[in-house]
Amino acid sequence: QWLAAIQTANLTGFVPRCVRKMYASLSIRAGVNPKQLQDSLGHSGIRFTMVLYTSLNEADRDGH
Repeated sequence: QWLAAIQTANLTGFVPRCVRKMYASLSIRAGVNPKQLQDSLGHSGIRFTMVLYTSLNEADRDGH
């Protein structure tokens, strides 16, 4: 269904990985519980989720 939404919105250049990273990044910014994010992404461990996706928001922590 996400692929159809991307096509409908005419968002060229998006691949599943981009959508997944966007989802994770926006979820973290919105304050989603890390454990809930891990579960929704299907990761086996919280460490993997946090290492992979928290670095996306380093600029937020630095005030940029």
